[in-house]
Amino acid sequence: MLAASQADALQMLAAGYSVREARAELGIVGTARREAMSGVEALLASPSVFFPRGASELQEALNRPLDLWRIFLHPSQRRIAYRETYSGPVRVTGGAGTGKTVVAVHRAHYLAGRLPAGSTRPVLVTTFVRTLADNLRSSLGSLAGSYGYGNIEVTTVDALARRIVRQAEGREPKVLADNDRIAMLWDVAAAGLLAPLTGAALRQEWEQVILAQGLRSEAEYLGAPRPGRGLRLTRAQRLMVWQALGRFLENREKTGERTFYQLADDAARYLSQAPTAELFAHVIVDEAQDLHPVQWRLLRAAVPDGPNDLFVVGDAHQRIYDHRVSLSSLGINVRGRSHRLNLNYRTTEEILRWAVGLLRGQMVDDMDAGVDTLDGYRSAFRGSAPPVLTGYASHDAEMEGLVVTVRGWIDRGVDPAAIGVAARMKKSVLAAISTLRDAGLDACDLERKSRGGVEVGTMHRMKGLEYRAMAVIDVSAASVPLRWAVTPVDADPKAHEQDTLRERCLLYVACTRARELLTVSWSGHASPFLSPFLS
Repeated sequence: MLAASQADALQMLAAGYSVREARAELGIVGTARREAMSGVEALLASPSVFFPRGASELQEALNRPLDLWRIFLHPSQRRIAYRETYSGPVRVTGGAGTGKTVVAVHRAHYLAGRLPAGSTRPVLVTTFVRTLADNLRSSLGSLAGSYGYGNIEVTTVDALARRIVRQAEGREPKVLADNDRIAMLWDVAAAGLLAPLTGAALRQEWEQVILAQGLRSEAEYLGAPRPGRGLRLTRAQRLMVWQALGRFLENREKTGERTFYQLADDAARYLSQAPTAELFAHVIVDEAQDLHPVQWRLLRAAVPDGPNDLFVVGDAHQRIYDHRVSLSSLGINVRGRSHRLNLNYRTTEEILRWAVGLLRGQMVDDMDAGVDTLDGYRSAFRGSAPPVLTGYASHDAEMEGLVVTVRGWIDRGVDPAAIGVAARMKKSVLAAISTLRDAGLDACDLERKSRGGVEVGTMHRMKGLEYRAMAVIDVSAASVPLRWAVTPVDADPKAHEQDTLRERCLLYVACTRARELLTVSWSGHASPFLSPFLS
């Protein structure tokens, strides 16, 4: 019988790590350095602090309910989560399944446990969508006995912005959330403008240049850089953009409506006007790669600048919205306080290698003006089943195949609640739910608050979730990439490139939700993203 630390080291070597990489990942330090540490530091630096211990306990953990194994810590994760003090903001990156959210949850509990008695400023744990916030609450609830959940607030950035604006203005803000209506209103604002200033282009200019940089005047906009925008604008065109933007904002003021980004912008402004109004002692940000710059300005204003202020976890390879940021440019300096996790504890090596292949050759940023890679990214365990790719002649045939697949998993002992089904479009989600229910299988829509049975949702809704078995459906040429979500190459080559990468990342996110079993299906022609696997 191997000691736990030895078993863990062998497990990492078997996964392909070098001796040096394994020592660094496990936090193994020399004897002289350990002797110089305090008792707590020495304990955290020791590989014996491994939980779960060894490959057998790791597999046991993977076989237990998801809400239990989501809070397990590897020593490299533990050293990050339980460090006593960071002198400023911290960034934790890593591929899907490397435990970034686990680290965030433990960090929140650690900081909450150190709050002074009677503190009126809790620890904020935040993310960008409700389903992720729900999962964070569940994970935190599993640890509640250790530190007390009362010192931690979990909410989305949008909900936080809404609350701040409501308190500042004394009434509930009216939020414009219907994306189709927003698109129509931008088309109205752009009416009469010369090509290529369409409603979509105008919206992108506002969200990715003007609002992202916090530009407040025409003069500021005329002199501002436009990073990431391939569509070149003359001075005259910029003047037209500013005038059209004025029309859009004037109409919103008349109706009293604000988009979520406007809401965050207003909330950040209210906090900046009251410098003593910071709401939180510490802020933990999960899925950081999908926040807009204006949301980052809100979070920066919500916590005092100082030790242990911001703890940011994310992976730009999983970015599903077109928000590229440089944290340091937003007053969040993580230089010297960045950590990367490389060992995946969720997905088998077979599924992981296949999913990583979807992003092969793509250039991805690191959220701070650098380049990120998946070099060194490996799985902690191997499985017996590689991903299954299946094409069908028709949509109906694909739905019938989904029923057969799901029934087969359930017959093998997989709990229906541990099965996920993802699709790019909402209509495919609804079709899958209807088909599964007609076949006598319990299924729920992830957009509903009540959950139970097989969980079905769009690829966006799958962000941050995990399942033993995952079916990714309708990965057809007509759906992935989704045509309306990708800027035409002749309109803006740079935007086209970024949009296409985002669609790839979305498929990668959906596929890496799987722990042990993954199927990918389509009807008609397969997505071009699958071409390397079908030749």
